[in-house]
Order: sequence, then structure tokens, then C-alpha cells
Amino acid sequence: MTFQDRIKELNERYGFISKKKDFPFSFSPERIAVRHEALLRKDRELYRVYLEIQYPEHLDVEIAVFDNMVGNILMLDKSSIKLFFEQHNFNLLRSDVFMLDNDAIFTPMRVPVDELDDYLIDSLEELIDNYCTPDEVLEREEVYIDLSEIKRMQR
Repeated sequence: MTFQDRIKELNERYGFISKKKDFPFSFSPERIAVRHEALLRKDRELYRVYLEIQYPEHLDVEIAVFDNMVGNILMLDKSSIKLFFEQHNFNLLRSDVFMLDNDAIFTPMRVPVDELDDYLIDSLEELIDNYCTPDEVLEREEVYIDLSEIKRMQR
């Protein structure tokens, strides 16, 4: 999906272009899509300019978060995906954009098994911030994994 198509699809679903004020910074579909595109392109300037215009009050902190993330995105090929999840014992993934999009970036998580269903219920209802199990991505040719939160928790 192109960046323009993603913005169009997200706007059709959430109407954020006409209702920007209805979306706080952390849940802005537009911001999430711009950050996603910038991360995949490793284009700090794209995200910085967007933040400077739309969310100047968040610029410094969010650019630091971006800088940490961009260096911690791992692309796993099909032969490595299952092994990665088994070795690290992750049982849940959170996607930035729609989890069925091939370029979704997933953040691996460990949650108690009895809480898994709480995350997975209605996860396909939204186009951002979805949850799935690692099994749901095993057949992909490649998967993008964001290790920044895990590395931060290990410090």
C-alpha cells in the first residue's frame, strides 16, 4: 500500500483530516501513518517536519523516540520468524498500522496466557494498533519487528 493510499484509507475510516482535534497525539491515525512511513524509509526529516507543523509541542520527545525506534527495526525473513518468537518467548504482537498490511511494524510482547484473549478480541476492527499472536505472521515472506521497547525495558 502506498503512503497516499494509507492516508486515504485511514481518513475514510476515522475522518481525521476534518476532525484533527478529536484525536490526541498518541492516537492520531495520521501521525501513526507518517511515523510508519518515516521508519520504513529511515527518513527522520519526513517525521520531523510533520511534527514541527502538526505537533510542535511533542517534537523533541517524539523525535528522540523515533531515533530510538529507527535503529531497532528488525526485518525477519520467512525462515527466521518462527525461530525468533520461539527463542524470545513472545506470545503477542502489536502492530502500528493494520496488522494484515505486509509492511506493518510489530512490537513483540509477553503477556500472561490468560490475558491473551483480552487483547485479541475485536483486534481486526481497527486499522491501527492491532494485536495478534505470532502464529498469525508465520507465513509472511518478511516481518518488521520493533525491538525498541524491549531493549528499553532491559536497561
